Amino acid sequence: MTVCSNNNPCVAGAMPYMIRKGDTLYALAQIYDSSVERIMELNSSIDPMNLQIGQIICIPLPPETYPNCRTTNYYVARDGDTLVSIASYFGVDVRQLLYSNMGIDPQNIYRGMVLCIPVAPSPVCLEATEDYIAVLDNDGNSDTFKARLVGELPSEGEYRVLQKRLDSGEEYGAKELSLSAPSFTLCSESSKIPGSALVIGNEDMLKLFNMVPVGTNVAVMHS
Repeated sequence: MTVCSNNNPCVAGAMPYMIRKGDTLYALAQIYDSSVERIMELNSSIDPMNLQIGQIICIPLPPETYPNCRTTNYYVARDGDTLVSIASYFGVDVRQLLYSNMGIDPQNIYRGMVLCIPVAPSPVCLEATEDYIAVLDNDGNSDTFKARLVGELPSEGEYRVLQKRLDSGEEYGAKELSLSAPSFTLCSESSKIPGSALVIGNEDMLKLFNMVPVGTNVAVMHS
């Protein structure tokens, strides 16, 4: 199984972004639902009037609104799911899962329900190339998803899933996994892609989204 290490130059609640030709802080603030002021707070040493192509800055991530999930670690319930089965997969206690989703009926976990998952050691690790993403578990089992590269793949190396984002209540709506690789995401066909990404079919992306918690290690490999 691939062994990956953490690699994130930004503080918690922010993601790295590589400056591209034509970028401005105002445009980036619009794309990432932030503000120039908030971006400058995280990047006090940069000159906003003289951004350099290839420069790495930190972008504050927007607060999530559904559910109220500080970990930004979401799961979309599927047929047959229970609190016990979900907690078991992610290695958390059922009570922790309930505390992270106050007000839900534990006896009524329905298809498409969005749950917040407390962060725990990930049960899987990812390998990503130009045309597929492989999910490997601790027993050496793997599941592979075809992917389409948009833009450029990050340099070969080890990265980490920083945040999960989704369209609330839409099972096959936009799903995104933001990586510590600057300006790079794993996302569904229905997602807006502001930088580079590996794009996966909506149904496959839902499977991947649910299998991969925040903090999962990602090994990027070039063919």
